[in-house]
Amino acid sequence: MTEKKAKAKAVTEDKSIVKEMADKYGMDTSAFTKVLMSTVMPSGTKPEQTAAFLIICNRYDLDPFSHECWAFPDRGGVKPMISIDGFITIANRDPAFDGMEHEEVRDKDGNLEAITCRIYRKDRSKAISATEYMVECRNEKSPVWRKYPRRLLRHRATIQAIRLAFGLAGLADQQEYADFQDFTKNQPQDNVVDLNQIVNQ
Repeated sequence: MTEKKAKAKAVTEDKSIVKEMADKYGMDTSAFTKVLMSTVMPSGTKPEQTAAFLIICNRYDLDPFSHECWAFPDRGGVKPMISIDGFITIANRDPAFDGMEHEEVRDKDGNLEAITCRIYRKDRSKAISATEYMVECRNEKSPVWRKYPRRLLRHRATIQAIRLAFGLAGLADQQEYADFQDFTKNQPQDNVVDLNQIVNQ
């Protein structure tokens, strides 16, 4: 038996979370594991890391096959990263969600400085808002940020507002992970902090 098949078999034998997720997609555990390991999970992922990733997907009812939740390799392990679609899915499924709106802040020359996202809940008298600033978020090294700065800043504000409105501490998005990786590359190991310490501040 190859190493890859052995790992797939080990994950399949976890009859709890793997079976629950497989049942959700109408698949047996063997077929589900094979598809998951070949399309979603990074190469070399251990069975326990796969189980941890599936727990997050299951807890928030996110679909890893439609890119609502990503499995990112991280220091020999895997970190679940939630896409903008995943955060919006979480918000839309909450019965208290009552819509959102965005407000742009521009300087005297018309340049975009910040975007505020307001989340409305049926059980709150005031909106819950988060403001993200271009100077803090824009990554000039990223071709996507250079081409779509307004859209990505709106995504950042939306994600932060949804986190605050629905108590989603600890869920990281892809951009935060990329920023964290850039930060740690040039830091002495003693100065590297856990990603959760950054996203929960």
